[in-house]
Amino acid sequence: MAKDALLRQKDNDLVRIKADYDKMLMTRLSEGTAQMQIEAYRTENHKLLQMLAQTKEFKHFAECSLDSGDVRFMSPEQPSTARTSTAATDSADKSEEWIPQDAFKVAHDFRNKCAANVSKAMMNTLLTDLDKIWRQREDRKLQR
Repeated sequence: MAKDALLRQKDNDLVRIKADYDKMLMTRLSEGTAQMQIEAYRTENHKLLQMLAQTKEFKHFAECSLDSGDVRFMSPEQPSTARTSTAATDSADKSEEWIPQDAFKVAHDFRNKCAANVSKAMMNTLLTDLDKIWRQREDRKLQR
């Protein structure tokens, strides 16, 4: 009798383990599919930036983005970047809403490792402010 109960328990454990394995496998497949989609988006974005570089309106933005390797949009709703937006805002001004992806990654990796009490919004504010300083320096270098 005890042997039958033990076998039923082991059988139930095996069914549960197989279900967990199937769930894990499906999750991994989904992650792989998502990663492939992300890579496709990166490739498509690069092609679109090359096309934008051929236009008068977005040439500066596209060149800045291509020079950065990859850029990330920083929402104007964030505290340090909030400003009124008008239809007359030119593309050069809009390019300030984008920062290099590498800078974003480094800053948030640092936040996760060393400054967990700093919110994402505060880190984004710091990034935006630093980016503005770096852009001004680059503009001055180009003017020489």
